[in-house]
Amino acid sequence: MTRITAAALVLIALVSCSFNSLLADDCQNKASDTTVSAEDANGPTVELSYGKGEEKINSTPNFMYFVPLISPTLVDSQTSKDNGQLSKVISRKVKIRGNNFNIECEFQMWGKGTYQNTFDSRQMIKRNIGKLNGKKPLKHVLNYIKFDGQGYGIISAEGQIIDSKPVITKVVVDFSSRKDKSPVTIGLYSINPVNSEYKYENNFGKIVARINTLTFVRTEETPMMALKVASIANNEASNGFWGSLKGMIANFFIDPISINPKGNDTMLDFGLALYEEQKSYTFPIAENLKKAPKLYSAKK
Repeated sequence: MTRITAAALVLIALVSCSFNSLLADDCQNKASDTTVSAEDANGPTVELSYGKGEEKINSTPNFMYFVPLISPTLVDSQTSKDNGQLSKVISRKVKIRGNNFNIECEFQMWGKGTYQNTFDSRQMIKRNIGKLNGKKPLKHVLNYIKFDGQGYGIISAEGQIIDSKPVITKVVVDFSSRKDKSPVTIGLYSINPVNSEYKYENNFGKIVARINTLTFVRTEETPMMALKVASIANNEASNGFWGSLKGMIANFFIDPISINPKGNDTMLDFGLALYEEQKSYTFPIAENLKKAPKLYSAKK
């Protein structure tokens, strides 16, 4: 049990440290265009059909464009060559009790390839150094968020009617509905100081955590994002019993983490669009997204 508890405490530290510091593709012709330049006033537009009428399909990089929006550091967008990852909203359910309401929209993700946002190592290291004196290792810096695989998820939004207008107070993105394994992972690394300097090339101890849910809430203070993990492992292939148990235990201790206010506002706005059953939603431009996404080969 000591080994498991230690692993749980490690994840608590890595998540709090890493996230506190916090799409282009070549999909099938049914998917919306994902090309967004830094000069554009807006980000990509996702089409929403809710399983009614004509099916609306989007590229997964478009659908998950909120990831670079929540990042306070520079971040790039990488899609695997010949990427075919697609997403769509397939249902919509609304529950109303007095002035309170709850909406659930199930979405599906499928198709070959990988989509990854990699965070600028120099800026992430700088944000995480804190009071380290150049002698102790810098632990668990966020490296990337990656989408790889298929499955079903649910976007749920809670809100109230205030002065005759709907106001979204909470949005939860669950990547593991229908008991499917979440296709979302985060990568982290630690760094040994060399001559009292912290550089990415001196990284070690890479860790992969599989993410189940992300939660966003309305607040007048610094916005925080809560998360739950499914497993903790040394690599993406490890997802066995021990990894799942470590993740389950760690969830009791993980605190919400600060994110970019623009990204938090975007998720609340997206929740409102789902409540109003809008036919499309256009993301604001992610100002920290690098201009030229790099391609990388997906592992076979």
